[in-house]
Amino acid sequence: MRILHLAAIILGSSSLAWAASKPLQHLKNCRLVPTEWADGDSFLIQTAAGKELTVRLYGADCIEYHVTDDSDARRLRAQRRYFGIAEYGKSPEKSIALAKSLGGQATEETVRVLGKPFTVHTAFSDARGDGKHKRIYGFVTTANGEDLASHLVSKGLARAFGVYRETPFGKPGKEYRSQLADLELRSARLGIGTWEHTDWNQLPKERKMQREEESELELATD
Repeated sequence: MRILHLAAIILGSSSLAWAASKPLQHLKNCRLVPTEWADGDSFLIQTAAGKELTVRLYGADCIEYHVTDDSDARRLRAQRRYFGIAEYGKSPEKSIALAKSLGGQATEETVRVLGKPFTVHTAFSDARGDGKHKRIYGFVTTANGEDLASHLVSKGLARAFGVYRETPFGKPGKEYRSQLADLELRSARLGIGTWEHTDWNQLPKERKMQREEESELELATD
C-alpha cells in the first residue's frame, strides 16, 4: 500500500500491474465530448444512452498538457525525465514548453482518432482525479478496431505506464503491459513523437534523479 500511495502522489496512477476482479462492461457507440481540460489519456465521453463519463486509459500515460497545481507539475517533471527531455534547450522554461506542446499533440491525436463512434471497455474502477472530474479506468477501441493506448504509445505520444488489467479480448494484464513496452521501444528506436527530442546521453541521469526523489518521498510517507 505504501508503494501505491507513493505512486499516486508522484504520478497519479500506479505503475504496478493490477488484476481487477470486476468484469468489463462494453459501452458501444460512445462519442468524445469536447472539453478544455482533457488530454490524450483522460477525456470526457458520452455513452449511447447519453451518460457522460470521464475515462482514464489503462496502460498509457501522455505528457501533462494542463498543469494547474504542484501535483501536476511533479508529474510533468517526472514525464520530462522519463523521456529524457528535462534538459532540452538548456533551460527549464524551454523543456516545459516543449513537453506541454507534446502533450497538446497527444490530445489532438486522441481527438482525431475518436472522431467516429468508439467503444469503451470499463469496470468503472476509480481512476482518481479531482473533485470536478472523477475518472474511471477504461480501454478504448476506436472505430477501426485499434486500441487507443497502443496507438498513442506507438506514435511516441505516450509512455507505456500506468494501471493494467486483463484486456477486453482476454489478454492478461502482464502481457498487455509487455506489448505496450515493445511498442514504446519501437517508437523510441524510430525517434518519433516525444522520442524525437530525447537526449540519450542525459536520459540515464534524469531517470536516476527521478528514482532518488521517489525514494525520498517514500521515506517521508513511511
